[in-house]
Amino acid sequence: HEAASAGAPRLTSMGWEWRCFFVPRDGADNALACAGKPEERTDLYLPVSAACGVKARGGSSESTLEVKIRDGVADDGFERWSKEGVKASELARVLELAGHAQPEALRDRRVEVAKRRWQESVGGSAFSGVWAEQTDLRVTVGGAEAQRYRTVAVEGKRGACARPVAQLLSKCRASAVDGTFVICGYPEFVVSRCVSDEAAP
Repeated sequence: HEAASAGAPRLTSMGWEWRCFFVPRDGADNALACAGKPEERTDLYLPVSAACGVKARGGSSESTLEVKIRDGVADDGFERWSKEGVKASELARVLELAGHAQPEALRDRRVEVAKRRWQESVGGSAFSGVWAEQTDLRVTVGGAEAQRYRTVAVEGKRGACARPVAQLLSKCRASAVDGTFVICGYPEFVVSRCVSDEAAP
């Protein structure tokens, strides 16, 4: 459990989430049925840490930002998250109160993520309240060339999520370019993209 500092803002619980990221092989099958029209938008992420993410939904960081904080991590890769909307002008104070001040090396970094997302309820009544999503991403760090990724996630009560995760895990691993498959949340993925970009020649 990752406790917040005393006096930190009260965040709304999102519950448990299992998520993976990978570069899909050319022609790789979709992990989900992906029926219907996907939701499309571009979000702007401000990297903080694996346990704390900041997002400007729709790409504008001038007004309200979404702060997402990890409350717990399980051995099987599930993470429990809470989130809250904060004014951009109050972000630094809120992060400090929550015990997640943004590292100086990341303060000027921005990660733009263009998304095409499909979401569906999983397994009927036996898995009531469990949702799976697949999102195809184009990730841009600074002025670098956009990179292609895919993320697949399952959200809901952990007991009901186990079977859908097992089914999707094998599909995702088989679809991934070698060496690109990771299980983590968006905040960790975003920070890793910044570190990878910084290390590039």
